Amino acid sequence: MGDGVEVLGISLPEGTVRVHSKMQGFQLPDSLQFNASWSAGLMATGRRLAVSPRHNRFVAMGCNLLASLAVDPDASDSATSYVSVCAALCADGFEVGDTSCSGVGCCQTPIALGLPSYRVQLSELVEESSGGVSTISAFGLGLGALFIADQEWFSRKGSLLQLDFFGDRQRTIDTQVIPTVLEWSLDSNRDRDMFWWGLDGDSRCLSLNSIIVDDGVVGSKSGRARCNCSDGFEGNPYMANGCQGTPD
Repeated sequence: MGDGVEVLGISLPEGTVRVHSKMQGFQLPDSLQFNASWSAGLMATGRRLAVSPRHNRFVAMGCNLLASLAVDPDASDSATSYVSVCAALCADGFEVGDTSCSGVGCCQTPIALGLPSYRVQLSELVEESSGGVSTISAFGLGLGALFIADQEWFSRKGSLLQLDFFGDRQRTIDTQVIPTVLEWSLDSNRDRDMFWWGLDGDSRCLSLNSIIVDDGVVGSKSGRARCNCSDGFEGNPYMANGCQGTPD
Protein backbone atom coordinates (compact mmCIF):
# COMPACT_ATOMS: atom_id res chain seq x y z
CA MET A 1 0.00 0.00 0.00
CA GLY A 2 3.02 2.31 0.01
CA ASP A 3 4.93 3.98 2.86
CA GLY A 4 6.07 0.57 4.08
CA VAL A 5 2.49 -0.59 4.80
CA GLU A 6 1.99 -4.35 4.42
CA VAL A 7 -1.44 -6.00 4.09
CA LEU A 8 -1.76 -8.92 6.52
CA GLY A 9 -5.31 -10.09 5.87
CA ILE A 10 -8.78 -9.19 4.60
CA SER A 11 -12.07 -10.19 6.24
CA LEU A 12 -15.11 -9.93 3.96
CA PRO A 13 -17.64 -10.67 6.74
CA GLU A 14 -16.16 -7.96 8.98
CA GLY A 15 -15.38 -5.53 6.17
CA THR A 16 -11.84 -5.03 7.47
CA VAL A 17 -8.27 -5.00 6.22
CA ARG A 18 -5.46 -5.67 8.69
CA VAL A 19 -2.13 -4.00 7.90
CA HIS A 20 1.32 -3.50 9.37
CA SER A 21 2.44 0.13 9.65
CA LYS A 22 5.51 1.81 11.10
CA MET A 23 5.83 3.69 14.35
CA GLN A 24 6.19 7.44 13.99
CA GLY A 25 9.07 8.78 16.03
CA PHE A 26 9.39 12.40 17.09
CA GLN A 27 11.67 14.75 18.95
CA LEU A 28 9.99 18.00 19.94
CA PRO A 29 11.96 20.95 18.55
CA ASP A 30 12.78 24.17 20.37
CA SER A 31 9.23 25.40 19.80
CA LEU A 32 8.01 22.51 22.00
CA GLN A 33 5.39 21.58 19.38
CA PHE A 34 5.27 18.92 16.68
CA ASN A 35 2.86 18.60 13.77
CA ALA A 36 2.74 15.71 11.34
CA SER A 37 0.28 13.43 9.54
CA TRP A 38 -0.69 9.76 9.86
CA SER A 39 -2.19 7.91 6.91
CA ALA A 40 -0.87 4.30 6.89
CA GLY A 41 -0.59 4.57 3.11
CA LEU A 42 -4.33 5.16 2.81
CA MET A 43 -4.19 8.21 0.60
CA ALA A 44 -2.89 6.06 -2.24
CA THR A 45 -6.06 3.96 -2.15
CA GLY A 46 -8.39 6.79 -3.17
CA ARG A 47 -9.75 7.05 0.42
CA ARG A 48 -11.69 3.80 0.07
CA LEU A 49 -10.47 2.67 3.50
CA ALA A 50 -10.56 4.28 6.92
CA VAL A 51 -9.15 3.49 10.36
CA SER A 52 -11.59 1.34 12.35
CA PRO A 53 -12.62 3.05 15.62
CA ARG A 54 -13.99 -0.29 16.89
CA HIS A 55 -10.69 -2.14 16.60
CA ASN A 56 -7.92 0.40 17.28
CA ARG A 57 -6.36 2.60 19.95
CA PHE A 58 -4.28 5.75 19.57
CA VAL A 59 -1.04 5.28 21.54
CA ALA A 60 1.81 7.65 22.45
CA MET A 61 4.98 6.60 24.26
CA GLY A 62 7.43 9.05 25.77
CA CYS A 63 7.75 11.54 28.60
CA ASN A 64 5.82 14.66 29.52
CA LEU A 65 3.86 15.05 26.33
CA LEU A 66 0.31 15.74 25.22
CA ALA A 67 -0.59 13.83 22.04
CA SER A 68 -3.59 14.76 19.92
CA LEU A 69 -5.09 12.99 16.94
CA ALA A 70 -6.90 15.67 14.91
CA VAL A 71 -9.13 15.74 11.84
CA ASP A 72 -7.24 16.09 8.56
CA PRO A 73 -9.16 18.75 6.57
CA ASP A 74 -8.10 17.01 3.34
CA ALA A 75 -9.72 13.74 4.45
CA SER A 76 -12.95 14.87 6.12
CA ASP A 77 -15.41 17.73 6.27
CA SER A 78 -16.25 16.92 9.91
CA ALA A 79 -16.87 19.91 12.16
CA THR A 80 -15.03 18.05 14.95
CA SER A 81 -11.43 19.20 15.43
CA TYR A 82 -9.98 16.58 17.76
CA VAL A 83 -10.54 12.83 17.53
CA SER A 84 -8.40 11.57 20.44
CA VAL A 85 -6.15 13.14 23.08
CA CYS A 86 -3.93 11.53 25.73
CA ALA A 87 -1.06 12.56 28.01
CA ALA A 88 2.05 10.70 29.19
CA LEU A 89 4.01 11.81 32.26
CA CYS A 90 7.42 10.81 33.60
CA ALA A 91 8.54 11.91 37.05
CA ASP A 92 12.19 12.65 37.85
CA GLY A 93 14.22 9.45 37.93
CA PHE A 94 11.60 7.65 35.83
CA GLU A 95 12.10 3.91 35.39
CA VAL A 96 9.80 1.58 33.52
CA GLY A 97 7.73 -0.32 36.05
CA ASP A 98 4.07 0.21 35.27
CA THR A 99 3.47 -1.07 31.73
CA SER A 100 -0.30 -0.64 31.75
CA CYS A 101 0.01 2.37 29.42
CA SER A 102 -2.27 4.36 31.67
CA GLY A 103 -0.41 7.66 31.53
CA VAL A 104 3.07 6.97 32.95
CA GLY A 105 5.49 6.95 30.03
CA CYS A 106 2.69 5.73 27.78
CA CYS A 107 -0.91 6.67 27.11
CA GLN A 108 -3.69 5.18 25.02
CA THR A 109 -7.19 6.29 24.10
CA PRO A 110 -10.08 5.20 21.84
CA ILE A 111 -10.47 6.76 18.41
CA ALA A 112 -13.76 8.61 18.10
CA LEU A 113 -13.84 9.04 14.31
CA GLY A 114 -12.54 6.67 11.62
CA LEU A 115 -10.76 8.57 8.83
CA PRO A 116 -8.31 7.72 6.02
CA SER A 117 -5.73 10.09 7.55
CA TYR A 118 -5.21 12.35 10.55
CA ARG A 119 -3.19 15.30 11.71
CA VAL A 120 -0.99 14.53 14.71
CA GLN A 121 -0.15 17.28 17.16
CA LEU A 122 2.22 16.96 20.11
CA SER A 123 3.19 19.44 22.76
CA GLU A 124 5.11 19.40 26.03
CA LEU A 125 3.21 19.10 29.30
CA VAL A 126 3.77 22.16 31.46
CA GLU A 127 2.77 23.21 34.95
CA GLU A 128 2.24 26.57 36.58
CA SER A 129 4.85 27.57 39.14
CA SER A 130 5.15 30.60 41.38
CA GLY A 131 7.68 32.07 38.99
CA GLY A 132 5.61 31.46 35.89
CA VAL A 133 5.28 28.50 33.52
CA SER A 134 7.84 25.71 33.79
CA THR A 135 8.15 22.23 32.40
CA ILE A 136 6.45 19.58 34.46
CA SER A 137 9.59 17.52 34.98
CA ALA A 138 13.33 17.97 34.70
CA PHE A 139 13.52 14.47 33.21
CA GLY A 140 13.09 15.93 29.73
CA LEU A 141 11.10 14.87 26.73
CA GLY A 142 13.62 12.79 24.82
CA LEU A 143 12.58 10.68 21.87
CA GLY A 144 8.93 9.64 21.67
CA ALA A 145 6.72 7.52 19.42
CA LEU A 146 3.09 7.34 18.41
CA PHE A 147 0.98 4.90 16.44
CA ILE A 148 -2.53 3.52 15.88
CA ALA A 149 -2.68 -0.11 17.00
CA ASP A 150 -5.11 -3.01 16.89
CA GLN A 151 -6.38 -2.94 20.48
CA GLU A 152 -6.44 -6.75 20.84
CA TRP A 153 -2.79 -6.91 19.76
CA PHE A 154 -1.80 -4.03 22.04
CA SER A 155 -3.52 -5.62 25.04
CA ARG A 156 -1.25 -8.65 24.55
CA LYS A 157 1.98 -7.03 23.34
CA GLY A 158 1.85 -3.52 24.80
CA SER A 159 3.81 -4.30 27.97
CA LEU A 160 6.73 -5.86 26.11
CA LEU A 161 6.66 -3.05 23.56
CA GLN A 162 7.03 -0.44 26.31
CA LEU A 163 9.96 -2.30 27.84
CA ASP A 164 11.66 -2.50 24.44
CA PHE A 165 10.97 1.17 23.75
CA PHE A 166 12.44 2.52 26.97
CA GLY A 167 15.35 0.10 26.64
CA ASP A 168 16.33 1.42 23.19
CA ARG A 169 13.94 4.01 21.80
CA GLN A 170 15.50 4.59 18.38
CA ARG A 171 15.96 0.90 17.61
CA THR A 172 12.35 0.17 18.56
CA ILE A 173 11.04 2.99 16.36
CA ASP A 174 13.20 1.86 13.44
CA THR A 175 12.33 -1.85 13.63
CA GLN A 176 8.90 -2.28 15.24
CA VAL A 177 5.82 -2.66 13.02
CA ILE A 178 2.32 -2.11 14.37
CA PRO A 179 -0.85 -3.97 13.29
CA THR A 180 -3.70 -1.57 12.48
CA VAL A 181 -7.26 -2.48 11.43
CA LEU A 182 -8.83 -0.58 8.53
CA GLU A 183 -12.41 -0.86 7.31
CA TRP A 184 -14.41 -0.10 4.20
CA SER A 185 -18.04 0.89 3.71
CA LEU A 186 -20.51 1.41 0.87
CA ASP A 187 -21.29 4.85 -0.51
CA SER A 188 -24.76 5.45 -1.96
CA ASN A 189 -23.37 7.22 -5.04
CA ARG A 190 -19.88 5.89 -5.54
CA ASP A 191 -20.85 2.22 -5.07
CA ARG A 192 -24.37 2.16 -6.50
CA ASP A 193 -23.44 -0.74 -8.81
CA MET A 194 -22.57 -2.87 -5.75
CA PHE A 195 -26.05 -3.16 -4.24
CA TRP A 196 -29.68 -3.44 -5.32
CA TRP A 197 -32.83 -2.02 -3.77
CA GLY A 198 -36.15 -3.82 -4.30
CA LEU A 199 -39.51 -2.10 -4.68
CA ASP A 200 -40.68 -3.65 -1.41
CA GLY A 201 -37.77 -2.04 0.47
CA ASP A 202 -35.72 -5.24 0.44
CA SER A 203 -32.08 -4.93 -0.53
CA ARG A 204 -29.12 -7.09 -1.36
CA CYS A 205 -25.61 -6.78 -2.72
CA LEU A 206 -24.39 -7.76 -6.18
CA SER A 207 -24.46 -11.47 -5.42
CA LEU A 208 -27.67 -13.40 -4.94
CA ASN A 209 -28.10 -14.71 -1.37
CA SER A 210 -26.46 -11.59 0.05
CA ILE A 211 -27.52 -8.81 2.41
CA ILE A 212 -26.49 -5.27 3.29
CA VAL A 213 -25.22 -5.08 6.85
CA ASP A 214 -26.00 -1.65 8.27
CA ASP A 215 -23.84 -0.23 11.03
CA GLY A 216 -25.38 3.06 9.98
CA VAL A 217 -27.00 4.19 6.74
CA VAL A 218 -25.63 3.75 3.23
CA GLY A 219 -23.97 7.05 2.36
CA SER A 220 -23.95 8.27 5.95
CA LYS A 221 -20.87 10.08 7.21
CA SER A 222 -21.34 8.69 10.72
CA GLY A 223 -22.23 5.06 10.00
CA ARG A 224 -21.01 2.33 7.71
CA ALA A 225 -22.72 -0.29 5.59
CA ARG A 226 -21.16 -3.28 3.88
CA CYS A 227 -22.12 -6.39 1.97
CA ASN A 228 -22.28 -9.84 3.50
CA CYS A 229 -23.54 -13.29 2.52
CA SER A 230 -26.91 -14.40 3.89
CA ASP A 231 -27.08 -17.01 6.66
CA GLY A 232 -26.13 -20.43 5.30
CA PHE A 233 -23.99 -18.96 2.51
CA GLU A 234 -20.36 -17.93 2.28
CA GLY A 235 -18.08 -16.29 -0.27
CA ASN A 236 -17.76 -12.86 -1.84
CA PRO A 237 -21.01 -10.83 -1.81
CA TYR A 238 -19.47 -8.15 -4.04
CA MET A 239 -19.36 -10.54 -7.02
CA ALA A 240 -22.21 -12.02 -9.06
CA ASN A 241 -22.99 -15.49 -7.65
CA GLY A 242 -20.23 -14.93 -5.09
CA CYS A 243 -22.26 -16.31 -2.15
CA GLN A 244 -22.54 -20.08 -2.27
CA GLY A 245 -24.40 -22.46 0.03
CA THR A 246 -22.36 -24.04 2.81
CA PRO A 247 -22.41 -27.87 3.10
CA ASP A 248 -24.49 -29.37 5.89
